[in-house]
Amino acid sequence: MQGRKIFLDTETTGLFPEKGDRVLDIACVEMIDGKLTNNNYQAYVNPERDSNPIALACHGLTTEFLSDKPKFADVSDKFLEYIKGAELIIQKASFDVGFLDNELKLIGKDKLETYCDKITCNKVLARALYTDGFLTKELLSRKLVEDEKHVKPLREKYGDDDSKIIAELVKNPRFRVHSLDHLCKYFKIDLQSREQHHGALIDCLLLAKVYTSLQGVKKTCLSLRKSHLFSENKTVQSDEESKSDLSLKI
Repeated sequence: MQGRKIFLDTETTGLFPEKGDRVLDIACVEMIDGKLTNNNYQAYVNPERDSNPIALACHGLTTEFLSDKPKFADVSDKFLEYIKGAELIIQKASFDVGFLDNELKLIGKDKLETYCDKITCNKVLARALYTDGFLTKELLSRKLVEDEKHVKPLREKYGDDDSKIIAELVKNPRFRVHSLDHLCKYFKIDLQSREQHHGALIDCLLLAKVYTSLQGVKKTCLSLRKSHLFSENKTVQSDEESKSDLSLKI
C-alpha cells in the first residue's frame, strides 16, 4: 500500500444531486505507505437547504447547526489542495464523486478526478474478493445480521433454513451486502462510533480499517494463487482480472 492514499466520505442532504441535494459534511483521512498519519481533513458545509428527513436521521446535522458554516465555495480550495495528487479511496465512489462533481460544477471548477491521481471504489474491491453469496452466508452463519430489518422476517418465515434466507437476501438489492456496515461486521471492526449517527470522518476511519483488511485478504489470496493452491477459487480475482474494476476513472 505504497504512496499517498486519501479515504474520503461525504454526508449529504439527500440522495440526488440532480434534484438539488447538496454536500454538508466532507472528511478525508490520510494514509502514506500503509500508515495513517493523523493529518486528516474535515469540514461542515452550509448546503443552503434543508436535509431530507431520512438523511437527517442518518447524519443528525440540522439546518440550524449548519447555518453558520462556510459554503462549499469557501472550503473548496483547501479541500482540493489537500487531495491533490493522491489516490482517493471511497466506499461507494459513484455516490460521493457524483455529489462532489456537482458541487465543483456549481462553482465553475473541473471534476474531482482532475485533482487526484485516481479514484478507487472500495465496494468494487470488496466485490472482487467476496461474492454476494459468500459474504451473505458468512454474515448469516456468524449471526452478525440477525437484528437487521431485511433478515428478521426471513428468519420468521424460514426458521433455521439459512440457504433459503441467503437466496432471498442475495436477490434483495436493499440488503447491500458489501456496505461499509456489513464489511465492518465481517472483519470484526467496532461500529459503536456509528450507532447513533453517521459522520463523514467516522466513516473515513472505518473505511481505512476495512480497506486495510481487504488488502490483506487480497495479498494472501494472490500469494496462494501463485503457489497453485487457490487457483480454482472463484470468489477471488487476480490483479490482472480485476484491475480494470478497482480503480474508477469516473
